[in-house]
Amino acid sequence: MFCDSQTDYSSLGSEERLDLVKNLYVERDVSKKINEIIESAQADSKVLPDPSNWLIVGDTGYGKTTEFERYMNRFPEYEEGGINIQPVVYVMLDEETTIKDVATLLLEALGDPSPEKGTRSERARRVRKLLKTKRVKIVLIDEFQHVVEASGDKSLPKVADFFKTTSKKAKVPFILTGMPGSLELLKLNRQLHGISNKYEIGSYDFLDNADRDRFRSFLTEVDLRLPFPEHSRLSDLDCARKLFYASGGNLRLLMNLIRQAAAHAIDCDHIRLEMVDLQYGFDKEIKYKRHDIVNPFDDDWQAPALN
Repeated sequence: MFCDSQTDYSSLGSEERLDLVKNLYVERDVSKKINEIIESAQADSKVLPDPSNWLIVGDTGYGKTTEFERYMNRFPEYEEGGINIQPVVYVMLDEETTIKDVATLLLEALGDPSPEKGTRSERARRVRKLLKTKRVKIVLIDEFQHVVEASGDKSLPKVADFFKTTSKKAKVPFILTGMPGSLELLKLNRQLHGISNKYEIGSYDFLDNADRDRFRSFLTEVDLRLPFPEHSRLSDLDCARKLFYASGGNLRLLMNLIRQAAAHAIDCDHIRLEMVDLQYGFDKEIKYKRHDIVNPFDDDWQAPALN
């Protein structure tokens, strides 16, 4: 479970080490799957008459947004023949986003000088034109459920029509992400059935042997990237159990707890993460987010049943 190799960080100052902690990233199975879906959708566009669109669902903190942002950063804009080429377009929706707003946000992302100008239909036409002109290969839409919820039942046909028509006419696949409830929205609303293929991101189950091993392997990789001269042994069964309990298996909470603990350890000049650092990380990051649990890094903590 644990690898003994460790990078030498002795030449780095505190600020450099803190920067490494802030940007610490470990690829997990879901990261590979999301990238596989995106690349597969692009490949399908070369052989299928209509784009292959997807809806990826999963709880907050399971890496959907991170993977979208990382993918977009891999393919930045560039100039070719006097044309600004934009391989990837990424848009995040919020709770107030209506279907008209989606077109506006896409126009903004595509560099349209007047994204709010025109009717919904006119904006949609400009979106399709810019997608073609800028040779967009993929459109990534984050938090898809917001536009469905904000639009209301009467506007659902317009939501479905916008995504399907824009994708089909521009010959560009759309990859949407949303919360688990997005699947229910698709089931309940026939207008949305044809939008996409579906992939659901599952959470870790510490009681499942295979899942527990994956969780511990993830912690091993995190440990290897922490800027300390010695391993913190995060994947040891007892520590892994405490980290799972603290975070509920939510990777965003988990990583932020570890980041806070690492910052504390650097400030205290520790050679690895100590229990006091993890205790600090919990109080700093988890205590006010998960009010129903106690700090598992306290000396008197008794492990509850995980379910």
